[in-house]
Amino acid sequence: MADDGSFSRSSTICFFLILMLSEVIGIRTGDHVFTRRNLLQLLNDQGLTKFLDLITKAEIQGTFTSTEEMTVFAFNNTAFDILPSERKTAIRKKNREETENFVKFHTVYKERILTENMLDNSRLKSNGLNQNILFVNKKRLQIGVDYDKTEQIFINGARIVKRDIYATNGILQIIDRVLEITSNKMAVPYLDHPDDPRVKGKQFYDLVRHSEARDELKNEAQLTLFVPTDKAMERINKEKLDQQRQNPQALKEIILKHRISNQVIFTSTVEFGTQWTPNSNIPILNKNTYEQVFVTSGDTTAQIVLGNVTVGNGVIHMIDNLLGFTYNNVMEQIIGDPQLS
Repeated sequence: MADDGSFSRSSTICFFLILMLSEVIGIRTGDHVFTRRNLLQLLNDQGLTKFLDLITKAEIQGTFTSTEEMTVFAFNNTAFDILPSERKTAIRKKNREETENFVKFHTVYKERILTENMLDNSRLKSNGLNQNILFVNKKRLQIGVDYDKTEQIFINGARIVKRDIYATNGILQIIDRVLEITSNKMAVPYLDHPDDPRVKGKQFYDLVRHSEARDELKNEAQLTLFVPTDKAMERINKEKLDQQRQNPQALKEIILKHRISNQVIFTSTVEFGTQWTPNSNIPILNKNTYEQVFVTSGDTTAQIVLGNVTVGNGVIHMIDNLLGFTYNNVMEQIIGDPQLS
């Protein structure tokens, strides 16, 4: 049997082992994880090597070890690995200053932001070069007939998969997607001069520009805007579209069927099998089992072909149809489609 001294030494060793482990992996209380590590150490502890590589390239390690508090929305390695090859290449090709701006866009300075204090449909100012906006969504995603017990939180459509990890100098929130820097342009001007060359909505922009809906859309503080691609617009009978142009009220109604006011909705927050109401003036989103997202408005349905283009006052989704517009009647459709003739 061990004597009292041996037992005491064993207890002491166990105590220090527990203390060392708690310092490295943290102590969990409810949804919160407390550590004695700074943010740079935490990123390493959590295995976020792809995010750390960018910090190193930007030469801003000191930002994450300083006493200046901040919240970091760091993507996990899987989020980077599943990016299209061209997006990975574009990120890797950024110079030091561009990489610094990209990393800082994933942070909010001088605030420890816990998920419990994030409000749905709210916005945060990032520490990006132009304080580009981060949009917050909180949603209970439906799984089958039940609701997930945990409210899911999204930042620009990226889901927080590990939340509220305390560092000595801030909070770490781990997300499942690599963020794209939000444009500082508002939605309507963005269509005229998009930052992303894949956004080709000039024809819809011209419709908006010459309509009575222009000022209403430009003055939206927050919105989700569905924009038919130029290719979709080219499929429309020009005579019919000209008729709409001659009717300002009808044109305004069609254009406003492409927006959801006061809400910023990313495709990742859309549920499977959402029902829609025919002839509704409010666009309703729906996701199928193939993760394709559709929008229905004015008894017309379109598929989102390029989603989540984030701008200063919300998000743009490029779609393959003009909503609220009858392209052809049945006979015109039969005549125009050789397979039906």
